[in-house]
Amino acid sequence: MIGTKVRRTIAGQLAFATAMIFSLPGNMMAQQQQSQTISAPSIDDVTYGVAPFSVSATSTSGLSVSYGVAGPASVDTDGLLTVLGKGSVTVFFFQNGNTSYYIAAPVVKSFTVNGATATVTLADASVAYTGTGQSLTPTQTDSGGTALSEPISVTYTDAGAAVASPTNVGVYTATATITTGSNYSGSDTATLTITKAAATVTISEISQSHDGSQKPVTVVTVPAGLTVTTTYTGGSFAPAAAVAAVDAVAEVLYVTGDTLPSGKAVGDVKTAAVAAVAAVAAVTAPSTAGDYAVSVTVVDGSYSGTASATLTVGSVTIDNTAATYTSAAQAPPVTLVPADLTHTVTYTDGAGAAVTSPTNADTYTVLVTVSDARYPGDTSASYTINPAALTADLGDLSTGYGLGAPSSADWAATLTYSGFVGGETASTDVVAAVAAVDAVAATYEADGTTIK
Repeated sequence: MIGTKVRRTIAGQLAFATAMIFSLPGNMMAQQQQSQTISAPSIDDVTYGVAPFSVSATSTSGLSVSYGVAGPASVDTDGLLTVLGKGSVTVFFFQNGNTSYYIAAPVVKSFTVNGATATVTLADASVAYTGTGQSLTPTQTDSGGTALSEPISVTYTDAGAAVASPTNVGVYTATATITTGSNYSGSDTATLTITKAAATVTISEISQSHDGSQKPVTVVTVPAGLTVTTTYTGGSFAPAAAVAAVDAVAEVLYVTGDTLPSGKAVGDVKTAAVAAVAAVAAVTAPSTAGDYAVSVTVVDGSYSGTASATLTVGSVTIDNTAATYTSAAQAPPVTLVPADLTHTVTYTDGAGAAVTSPTNADTYTVLVTVSDARYPGDTSASYTINPAALTADLGDLSTGYGLGAPSSADWAATLTYSGFVGGETASTDVVAAVAAVDAVAATYEADGTTIK
């Protein structure tokens, strides 16, 4: 197309020159021809996308005018011009003459095709952090709403600084601009927000036994290794920072040559001694038995997450391990912390038989079974009910000289017991339990009249 335009230009110029030569005086051919001129329209600047329009020209000879064009446009033989792009356009008008008319002087008209304005749309978006670059996708349409696919670039800034590919958590300003080489111009801005991604937080070790040491929970995050803060509330727990060890510092006395304050003399204490202080570990988790609310929060620039749970530091104590027989049931008191732990207490005697509650003198096994999900488990201990003490009293006996010592039966007849409890008396059942006391009489010695 461009080659054709150039050829037409050169041809027009040559035709014009030839016409001038043939018009010189004395040229017989020239005397038979008439001159002619071309009348071409003015062409105003247009905008890309304009519909084809006519640039048709006429000649004073009535002969048809030919057209040529340079730049982003085309023109047909009827002078219908079609804009092909933005830029400068030059239209050439020719009339080559005939035997009756000289070649007309070519006419040249120029105009500018301005780029069209496109509507560029870039929508705000909010996405979660993924560790990879994020982007916005613009759309573009012409003035009639028809979709375009012109070259377009999207740039990003964070607090004014250019960012090649937004990746980290933050708020980015995005600008979409149709490139300068296009037949269109247009731009739009939007905000791309990258929010923190959700992390999974799992709390475990929430049921622990009290032993006086701190009982922290275990926290696991996904992704692994995220920094978290863990707080405990409940009871009297209060976190405390670690205290560094301090070495002892000896006292310093005033010596000769020191400037002595009023009331001070050489040998007085200038700086008091400082006692050594042992290091104290930080208190970060509860050590006292009880229930504690646990709150975990992820502290990370790219992830967020929280979790909560209840930490139970449990304690089961069988308070007494021995008692004295009273004839009444004597179950040892059991202390549970937390006090509302669901539990059962069972007893077995020395023979392994279950009993409702320890009563008789014996050694029992006490089993506390906690069925509460906060602190499940068993605790057992031995519990002994010792026999109650009885006092045995022997009565006085007398016998004649030479009749020998009283027999065991004689002494037994004088034997009485005291110290019974619970309304019990020296019944057969009770005395059977202390029958061995009868043998006590045989261990005493007699001098014939008096028991020693």
